[in-house]
Amino acid sequence: MLTIYDPIPDDPLGKARGGGRTVKILRENLGENARFVSDLHHVAPDDTLLIPVWQPFHRPYLFKKIAARQILMIFDVIPLKYPEHFPIGLKGRWWMMHNLRTLSLYDRIVTISEISKRDIVDYLNIDPHCIDVVYLTTSKALYRASKATSRKTLQEKFDIPTKPYFTYVGDMNWNKNLVNMAQAAIKAQAYLVCIGKTFSVVNDLRAMDLEEQHEYLATSGDINHFEQKEFKDFVKLVLHDDLFIFPGYVPDEELRSLYAQALCNVLISRDEGFGLSYLESARQHCPSILADIPVFHEIAARAAYFVDSEQPDVIANAMSDILKKPRSYIAMKEKAFGRSKKFAPQTFTKNIMQALTSA
Repeated sequence: MLTIYDPIPDDPLGKARGGGRTVKILRENLGENARFVSDLHHVAPDDTLLIPVWQPFHRPYLFKKIAARQILMIFDVIPLKYPEHFPIGLKGRWWMMHNLRTLSLYDRIVTISEISKRDIVDYLNIDPHCIDVVYLTTSKALYRASKATSRKTLQEKFDIPTKPYFTYVGDMNWNKNLVNMAQAAIKAQAYLVCIGKTFSVVNDLRAMDLEEQHEYLATSGDINHFEQKEFKDFVKLVLHDDLFIFPGYVPDEELRSLYAQALCNVLISRDEGFGLSYLESARQHCPSILADIPVFHEIAARAAYFVDSEQPDVIANAMSDILKKPRSYIAMKEKAFGRSKKFAPQTFTKNIMQALTSA
């Protein structure tokens, strides 16, 4: 029996992060071929078990063999590649040691790009022959064609601008490169709708008076951890600028409409395991500005605008050019949509089942 562990009941915040979206995609595409459990005591000794999340600085999900075959999904090893930007402390080091040791409990590793596979080999010293690459797909709500929410409804619910806007969908970690993205939007005078639960702190701050804002920014533990330094700089940069809109968490049906009515998506990460918002937006005929890094060339091929992500002026120029809607922009919309077909749900289902059931 194929059994997939769902850690989300014990990690409610995970619903808004990459792990939560991946579990949702697994449920939608493997629901008839697997059972999902939130308690590992329900795993049978003859099962094939998939653990779909790896958190190197937290308690491992497994300390021993409990199933006939055990498979681990690792999205990326970015925190291990850039330890200066992901400080972990003594407790994190303790759990990292155990996570590295427990890798031997798994028969195979599944990851989401060839670049991630290379990094897993380099940083975790895992035999490349034990690693399967399975490209992600989108949730079915984002993949299927259905009537989009009207622009007027989106404006009323999420306060999006009447003028053309760009989207950013994701988290706030250092690798997301939020400060350069914000600086570029300001230089281009481009509206940027930043979608994700993590950005609710900006709306909370906007509801405060100046004295309360100053105190929160100076003292709150929610934003003053060393790992959040870049996010704090981003918040200070955008807090009083109306170019930036923060609708918070958005359900997939409405996210699909926000993508569909956006001019372009922006994802200029310093590093990624895959870059799911590229695929989500491409499916809605919304092209992306991407960082010129290997993983995005792997995922997007030539169906994106590639920029030097450490040069806000260059990013701003790309945004300004797109605002003019040149003839090439229409072609890029179709190229992005065409590229999205490579990552169809049925392709994901076939490839993940092959990885999970092969000897």
